[in-house]
Amino acid sequence: MILRAIFVLLLVHSTRSSDFNLSPTDTKVKLNEAFTMSCTLSAGLSDGKLEMIKSDSAPLEWTAVERSTFINLDLETQELQIKTDSGLDTNEIITVDLYAGTSYESFFSIAFEETVKFAIAYCSIAKQHVNDFLDFDSEPTSEINKIWRITEKSDHSELYIYCNDELVLTYVYADSPHENCVDYTGQPDITAIKFYYQADNLFTDTASDFYRVVVKTAPLTGNEQTLEYSKESAELIDAGYYLCSAKDGAAVSEGGELVVLVPCTAGNYMTESGSCQQCEENTFSGYNADSCTSCPDVCSLLGWKLHDREWIMSAM
Repeated sequence: MILRAIFVLLLVHSTRSSDFNLSPTDTKVKLNEAFTMSCTLSAGLSDGKLEMIKSDSAPLEWTAVERSTFINLDLETQELQIKTDSGLDTNEIITVDLYAGTSYESFFSIAFEETVKFAIAYCSIAKQHVNDFLDFDSEPTSEINKIWRITEKSDHSELYIYCNDELVLTYVYADSPHENCVDYTGQPDITAIKFYYQADNLFTDTASDFYRVVVKTAPLTGNEQTLEYSKESAELIDAGYYLCSAKDGAAVSEGGELVVLVPCTAGNYMTESGSCQQCEENTFSGYNADSCTSCPDVCSLLGWKLHDREWIMSAM
């Protein structure tokens, strides 16, 4: 019987030649181990960025939205990306609920009306009325297919929304006319989200098609940029595949790997490929094992004996 842990193979896709130097060279680590991954890009990029992309399955894949399902998200170190194909006057809406653990705290919405507008609970609106939606700082693109990027300033004081890589909103929580904005929406305890669903509710999410959670991007300020990510600095690190990515205009280069594996449960061991396999008969293992131990060598010392192909406790 094979018990599958999360494991992936190195995949590299490149539309432009770039030089990635990665550390460490051994990039398979277990979820409970300390690690640091560094992406250093040496390239003559005039207008670009370096990012570390996280995916639970394969690099750069998007996940279809399942509404009312918890998704781990730390806006201090991560960024939520959402794909939509909603046009103006469709009255479709993005609504993302914000949670501290499993406790609901706030939400933000993007509505596709005559123009595209936004709302942030307890901040831009005091009550949940679609008519209270506000215009963005800059009008989002008129293109039907959009990728929205939502993140916060590291001290949780500002919310940023991008549309197709253009910054369209900088919202300063302290500037809100509503006194609960900082306490509910701009708090550091937000750790999860849900795409909102409730039948016949105007705020039910109808526009979000796909999403992914990525590590925040860092701008390239010269010919070399290093982006470092470690378990110590980001406690919400999940099992999965992490990829270095560089973008220069429309050209994108990806490379490198960091694979974070789920430790195996007792009675199983981790293979070199990263999967968990059940121990063979007359062998055993504890939690987080890389191999199994033969029972004849150990079990007898613990007072067990083999009877009809099963190990039982010896009579005292």
